[in-house]
Amino acid sequence: MRRFLYITFPGFTLIELLIVFAVLGIMGTLVMGPLARSRDEQSLSSSLEMTLALLGEARFKTLASEGDTRYGIYLGGTSITLFRGSVYVSGASDNTVHSFSGTTYIATTSLASGTSTILFNRLSGGTDNYGIVTLGNTTSSSTRQIKIEKTGFSSSE
Repeated sequence: MRRFLYITFPGFTLIELLIVFAVLGIMGTLVMGPLARSRDEQSLSSSLEMTLALLGEARFKTLASEGDTRYGIYLGGTSITLFRGSVYVSGASDNTVHSFSGTTYIATTSLASGTSTILFNRLSGGTDNYGIVTLGNTTSSSTRQIKIEKTGFSSSE
């Protein structure tokens, strides 16, 4: 009678490893969705805060008569430009361009003059180009609105 000697090795079988990797893959997929949405929301919120800050800065510089001139904001597709003077000139050396982070863009502008330029008045700080600016996100349907008052004050809605 012959006896066979079976040698056993401690460890995992191939099927066990495949199951573990499949479970880890499914769990990773479930976690990545909410993380991506959270990142997009944060990008939209930071762009909103930056826009409000630049609007306030342009209004403040105009009221302070810094450089003895007016200041304004130009709303580009994925950026905002703080400019000096009564007219926006693309590429001017004293323009300060701030690009939006991530996937944020200017979805719509509903301003009184129909242009993308907001210019502040020197004595009052007000603007003739008041209205609503909507920021959007390319990967989700999230939007945020900025209301620009005739007085020049701006706030998020």
